[in-house]
Amino acid sequence: MVLTASQQAQLATTGVARIPGVVDGATCARLADAVWASLASRGVDRTDPSTWPVGFSGKNQGLRKARVFDAFRTPATSAIVDQLLGRETWENDQSWGPALVTFPEPGPWTVPHKSWHLDLPGRGDPDRPHAVRLFGYISDVVARGGGTLVVEGSHELVRRMAVPLATTPAARPSCASDWSPLIPGSRPCATKATLTTTATTAAIAWASS
Repeated sequence: MVLTASQQAQLATTGVARIPGVVDGATCARLADAVWASLASRGVDRTDPSTWPVGFSGKNQGLRKARVFDAFRTPATSAIVDQLLGRETWENDQSWGPALVTFPEPGPWTVPHKSWHLDLPGRGDPDRPHAVRLFGYISDVVARGGGTLVVEGSHELVRRMAVPLATTPAARPSCASDWSPLIPGSRPCATKATLTTTATTAAIAWASS
């Protein structure tokens, strides 16, 4: 499996692409069971919402240490990353993770006003990404349902700012507050909150179907 022409166009335009069928449904169900089993050790009952925490649930390092999400390391995954970064140019022996788990919160949903950030610095050749950010979904995530927010097209913002700032590193934005005046009216994907840096990073969302 490699990115189709339309998926490549989507990635180039928005900074993120959805790739269905990379992991089968049975594997996703098994991974979801593993996440719920880990949460159960903290008193969270899958069948009893009254035991669920509110909002983002951290402290899931055990899942990463157990290499639970190595299941996303499939031939299809490797082929797509090879396509984007080049064969034998990236590491494939590290644990895959972590788990980003978010429970329902009360009140109406609004676009987050804090925690916007760059996962990696915007530097290097803007047309040759040096990393790929993967988001693997193991359950249905509806719009405004707690999934990671990405500002569509923000990779082009990074591209435009990285070049003129290249000679003045001290002026280079490093946190969300530096960028917030630059993204009014931006449209997040319906799926934590991040600016894509596809000038140097390709963001890919895996899905079972």
